[in-house]
Amino acid sequence: MANNSSNIFFAALSGAVVGTVIGLLFAPKTGEDTRRVLINKKGEVLNIMNKKIDVLKESHQKLCEGKI
Repeated sequence: MANNSSNIFFAALSGAVVGTVIGLLFAPKTGEDTRRVLINKKGEVLNIMNKKIDVLKESHQKLCEGKI
C-alpha cells in the first residue's frame, strides 16, 4: 500500500513540475507584464464590484422603504 501511495505522490509531483515548465516555456508574456495585467484587472474588478454594491444598497433601501 505504501509503495502505491509513493508512486501516486511522485506521479503527481512529476506532473506538476512538467506542467510548470511547459507553462513557463510557452507563456506569451513576461512575468512582469503578467503581473501588471493582473494588477490592472484587479482594479477594474474592484470598481465594477463597488458599483454593483452601490446598486444593491439602493435597491435594498427602496425595498425596506416599501417603494418596490
